[in-house]
Amino acid sequence: MLEREIKAEIVSKPEIIVRKLSEMGFRLSTVKRQVDIYYTHPCFNFKERDEALRLRLENDEAFLTYKGPRRKRQVKTREEIEAKIYEQDKIREILERLGFRALAEVRKVRKVFTSSQDKKLKVMLDYVEGLGYFLEIEAEEEKTIQTIYSKLQICGLRIVHKTYLEMILEHKRNQNIKG
Repeated sequence: MLEREIKAEIVSKPEIIVRKLSEMGFRLSTVKRQVDIYYTHPCFNFKERDEALRLRLENDEAFLTYKGPRRKRQVKTREEIEAKIYEQDKIREILERLGFRALAEVRKVRKVFTSSQDKKLKVMLDYVEGLGYFLEIEAEEEKTIQTIYSKLQICGLRIVHKTYLEMILEHKRNQNIKG
């Protein structure tokens, strides 16, 4: 499956975005607490390959996700393969025995808003620990994503091309330099 999204940092108040989403016909459908654990391996470099292996702990569920290289476009597009995991402790043990090591964790609270006209169109308002508030717009069509973004842009958004993992690692490096 291809994941298509625009990610933007919210440079104003998140409440402004929520109000605008409501005016556009979006409704809050769910709130999720997510812990994303990203893995590295000694035999290849995920960063060089622009890939990622993630274990997502979400409320009481777990998912193992492979993310392929990003394609160079205005809307970030990349292959995503995800599987629900029923025994997260066992999958962690398997990964560790295969040489995978946890690289970093991204902790966030995600509010998912869905469109009344298109159930596959989702807007996520994320609070990422250590980074702040972000907005992700996901849909099947790039044009749909760009249209929604252009309507929300006036509310104080700045497109971000980095992943949360990249931003967290950069934040940690900066903390080590300063401290």
